[in-house]
Amino acid sequence: MCALEHFLGFVCPGCGLTRSVIALLSGHFAESVAWHPMGILIVLWAVNFVWFRKFKFSDASRKIVSHAVLLGFFVPWIIQFFI
Repeated sequence: MCALEHFLGFVCPGCGLTRSVIALLSGHFAESVAWHPMGILIVLWAVNFVWFRKFKFSDASRKIVSHAVLLGFFVPWIIQFFI
């Protein structure tokens, strides 16, 4: 339980992200997605950043990627309020 959930009663947009990454690194793909869908992208980003550094983004691509990441964090978070 994160501090935001403990004190305010609702989860933050990143809740479950660490568990998602750990599950993915342990080979549990479905469990990783269940914890937080962004865990997969975080692992892919880290692999690219640390080992490959192949992806060179233009300014337009960088905006698209940043908006996609924001949506990836906030859409599941908003959906939790309606489920």
